[in-house]
Amino acid sequence: MPGETVLIVEDDDSLRVALADALAGLGYEIIEAGTGAEALALASRRVPDLILLDLGLPDLDGLSVARKLREKPQTTGIVVAALTAEEISGERAEEVYKHCIGYIPKPVGLDRLAQNVALFLRIGRPRAKIARAVALADDHPKRRHPRFNVEISALCRFRGSARQGGGVKVAGLVRNLSEGGLRLELPQMHPRGVLAEISFRTDDARILAVAEVVWTGAPETVQGVGQVYCHGLCFVRMAQDQRNAIRRFIVKRFTT
Repeated sequence: MPGETVLIVEDDDSLRVALADALAGLGYEIIEAGTGAEALALASRRVPDLILLDLGLPDLDGLSVARKLREKPQTTGIVVAALTAEEISGERAEEVYKHCIGYIPKPVGLDRLAQNVALFLRIGRPRAKIARAVALADDHPKRRHPRFNVEISALCRFRGSARQGGGVKVAGLVRNLSEGGLRLELPQMHPRGVLAEISFRTDDARILAVAEVVWTGAPETVQGVGQVYCHGLCFVRMAQDQRNAIRRFIVKRFTT
């Protein structure tokens, strides 16, 4: 949201200034860096809410900068998004998503820049705090798996059926969680029946699951982000240790 601090790490002076001017015009406080070393120093000193990180810096690889940020206690909670002119796919995409919440392709228009920055800040905040589970007061008494309100960032890869390959990963926000499924908020609508490979983190485990979209809600407008769509997903394939991790998370958060 406007008022938050964004560190722009980009060695192209003209592009960095253009991005800084655009985001400053939207109300963000801007810090600028032209090298990886400068970015690490500024991040430790200023602790911005978001870092837009060029992957092709002159002194350090961008992903190595992101890795170093995660290793330091004072910067591990900063949301990092990649800036790149590369075509991100395959193993490269896996590597980027391992260290960044997402990426913004270069060149980028003002509308997309504004939407992506707002979305990354919104879904990235739970990384810097412990996700909490709260039982829903109006939950149906006959529901097989009681739902809990949460706020956990997730990565999803949608596909049309179990036989089809995965598509592009998208970032979303888990709003309800149970042992049987979840409610997921996404910037795009996905129809009933499609399958999603989902990855998100609880307190002590990375959850990896396959789920099916069983309902899609009407679009809602979120200030600073734009339209988002709520999806109800039911887990269709998950290892038992992953279900146990969800159970531990819910029990711990609900009883403490």
